[in-house]
Amino acid sequence: MLATLEASDAPLIWHKHSSFLDHLRGVWLMLVAWEQPRAVCRLGLFHSAYSNSFVSMNLFDPTRDRAALAELIGEEAEGLVYGFCSIDRQQLEEKVLEEGVVRSEGYTLRHIRTGEALQVSGAAAAAYVTETLADELEQRFGWQSDLEAGEVAAVWPGPFLPTLRMARTNALARALRASGLVTPEQLPPIFERCSAPLRPEDEEAARRLYWAAVSAAPGAQRGGGGATEQIAQLEEAARRNPFVGEPHLVRAQLLLQQGRWAEAEGAASCGVARLAEWAVARTLR
Repeated sequence: MLATLEASDAPLIWHKHSSFLDHLRGVWLMLVAWEQPRAVCRLGLFHSAYSNSFVSMNLFDPTRDRAALAELIGEEAEGLVYGFCSIDRQQLEEKVLEEGVVRSEGYTLRHIRTGEALQVSGAAAAAYVTETLADELEQRFGWQSDLEAGEVAAVWPGPFLPTLRMARTNALARALRASGLVTPEQLPPIFERCSAPLRPEDEEAARRLYWAAVSAAPGAQRGGGGATEQIAQLEEAARRNPFVGEPHLVRAQLLLQQGRWAEAEGAASCGVARLAEWAVARTLR
């Protein structure tokens, strides 16, 4: 499967922070780490294979290549990929966010190419939401949040602030859990198995505190009063958004500089555990 993607145009297409191939592989790795069903993992690897309502990066032609893709990834996975590339993804996500649940009876959505009504089962919709959780967080940057907020002057790469997309992803995750379509064991491990809420105002406050801490003057990081303030900012950032690892890891570095070994070990362990839940560090090639 990877060889097929590597032989396509995917390595040549730029996508947010790397190649489109890297993005596809990154989403796949996250879903595998979350121990999702094989067909859902392969949906992540080929989620834009026929192009979709958000991106025009078709690697296969749905009018002639479906059989070949089904032979490569399996009929179940190809069916999910074809549906995912045919629906209006934003329409589905808005319905899920508005209702706070993935409907067990499924949805009737518009086919983006033909305009005809397309029936999507509840199980397929749950698979699409699960893929979207990994898809969104694998590729998000702060400059995208600025654009969404109306800051039209925002340009890539920007100052590399964290994204403000996590609260929205959290709402999708909790809707997935509320549906009952996925067993508790198969729910992604993020957000305490998709159960704990994250308010947008807490996400924004956590980002502000984290950025203030990491943007402090270098001299403040050598154990003085500035470092104490940074540690307090990072502690509050982690309290407001307890689902990310970076505030814990930066705090661990500052604690090490102060010789507070046990506290540093605890902060580092917590940070690594959070990063492992997301599985977003793409180290496999």
